[in-house]
Amino acid sequence: LACCCSGIAVGQVMMRFNLGLSGGQVTPGQAKRAFTIILIVTLLNNLFFAEPSSQCAQTLSQGYGQCSALSLILYILSTLWTIYIFFLIIMTRMFIRRRYRIKTECCGELEDCALTVCCTCCTISQMARHTADYKKECGSFCTNTGLPHDSPSLV
Repeated sequence: LACCCSGIAVGQVMMRFNLGLSGGQVTPGQAKRAFTIILIVTLLNNLFFAEPSSQCAQTLSQGYGQCSALSLILYILSTLWTIYIFFLIIMTRMFIRRRYRIKTECCGELEDCALTVCCTCCTISQMARHTADYKKECGSFCTNTGLPHDSPSLV
């Protein structure tokens, strides 16, 4: 999930801490609404925006031809969504580090940015493993926390 639907995976980790769309703590109801928005937009992006926007990106990178207006708009929206997901991953990682008093290795908060950009899947997986005991509880794709409904909270 962290690789193919990173928005959904980070949304599930955010739900464990009641984090909202800005990455800050909110009420459980607001966190659930935030997760629902992330879920819907990520699914729309992956199912409908991906193909036209990747064709447009390929056309633009080759330096010839033109994209249709719709493809260009979808490309821009998809790119903005990806940047926003990176922002959420960075904010969630910073929140977890502060919450558990985890020190950075070398670069302070820039480390969170670098790890998110260079290895998004690893960063999300690490946050998910740090906030759940997967040896005791199986992951669950179809819940808003990524854990079974009756799982005890580690956070």
